[in-house]
Amino acid sequence: PTRTLVGLVIAATEEGEPTAGDKLIHEGKEVGWLTQVVNSPTLGRPLALGYVKR
Repeated sequence: PTRTLVGLVIAATEEGEPTAGDKLIHEGKEVGWLTQVVNSPTLGRPLALGYVKR
């Protein structure tokens, strides 16, 4: 496979809340995209599923 499904805890950013379809950027490069995003009241931050390119 050319991608892997991963679970993510999203840190706060100045861009606002993430949504499904947003790109995952690491060190200035696009490395994947989000497929599902929910807010976790327990953690106080968003949780997400997304695909990361291998």
